[in-house]
Amino acid sequence: MLPGRCNPFIMSTGKLICTINRIIYGLIPKRKKHILLLKNDALGDWIIFLPYFAALRAHFPSSGYTITVIAAQHFHPVIRMTGYADQIWDLIHYKGKIHFLFTRIRLWLFHYFDMIIVGSPIPEDYTYPYGKNCIATLRDQRYPFQYDVEKFYKHVIYSNKTSIHERYLQLIRAAGVSEEIQPFHIPEGKKTSFGIPSSGYCVICTGASHSGRCWEEEKFSTLANKLHEYGITYIVLVSGPEEFERAERIRKKCKNPEMITNLCGKTSFLQLFDVIRHAGFMVSNETGPAHVAAAFGVKTFIICGGGDYGSFVPYRPEMEGKTVFSIFRKDQHCFRCGWQNPQCRNEKIFPCISDISVEQVFTKICEGLNITEKSSK
Repeated sequence: MLPGRCNPFIMSTGKLICTINRIIYGLIPKRKKHILLLKNDALGDWIIFLPYFAALRAHFPSSGYTITVIAAQHFHPVIRMTGYADQIWDLIHYKGKIHFLFTRIRLWLFHYFDMIIVGSPIPEDYTYPYGKNCIATLRDQRYPFQYDVEKFYKHVIYSNKTSIHERYLQLIRAAGVSEEIQPFHIPEGKKTSFGIPSSGYCVICTGASHSGRCWEEEKFSTLANKLHEYGITYIVLVSGPEEFERAERIRKKCKNPEMITNLCGKTSFLQLFDVIRHAGFMVSNETGPAHVAAAFGVKTFIICGGGDYGSFVPYRPEMEGKTVFSIFRKDQHCFRCGWQNPQCRNEKIFPCISDISVEQVFTKICEGLNITEKSSK
């Protein structure tokens, strides 16, 4: 059974159109090849993917290849910043069956792709008709589905037991990319002061993609107070606009609220990058801004649960315990549940997050920054 909108008749029509296109495009001498990269992921996934995207672009240079990226619109500035994409398209939002049908047919008629790389956990229906007609159609398969994905994809990368770095490496290797993976250096943006110090401050990211993955307000406030006591004079709170009110409550509960700036929802992605780049260190839930800080080499203390254990965190050995410090509850026992553990779903905050104490986080910060009680006096 096909998922969602994949009507068998429509998909068969799409396959016929794509097959005809493949024959026609095959007759065109010395044409540019077209690659579609479909990646419907969050900020952290994109930041971690950038070095692999760089290797993909190096292997398929613009002189002979056009790379089209499909991603959520608010991530387009991040993708555009790299300069690796020739075209960036928004995810298609359907307005009914007729709109879906015409949108699909228009895509199949006017856009032929020699290779489709799907790097998201959710399959997109408009890749199926290309299927095995492409030179290589790849699928990063993290979670099981009730249908046979191999009917639609030439190569399927089963990666539910690998880290995100191993997953991305497998994905581009299957596409034929042999280049070494080099660190991606996010270019310096236009600095906006926002009334904060030019450097040396601490950044705290209070939000996450799910409220159950967010450490409690009271704990963030207590941690901020302890940081102030130990000489960390200025703190900047960051996250999305939906987190602004919560961050304000955290700020107002602190002893020195005037030494804390709430930037939740007030920055663009590129401005957020520059705020993080100049920070002395960062404390964060396991979410996008934490991975941005890690990419900059800023010391990053991540409050982690078990949902993605082994995928995103802990970090690679060359970073974990040196520039990145993943903080788990001491008796961590729930591994890779994908945040779907039925015993935890009804909890306001997942137990593997709420069981992490302020003392545990503060001790890890002191270890990572070489702070001692004696040196703070």
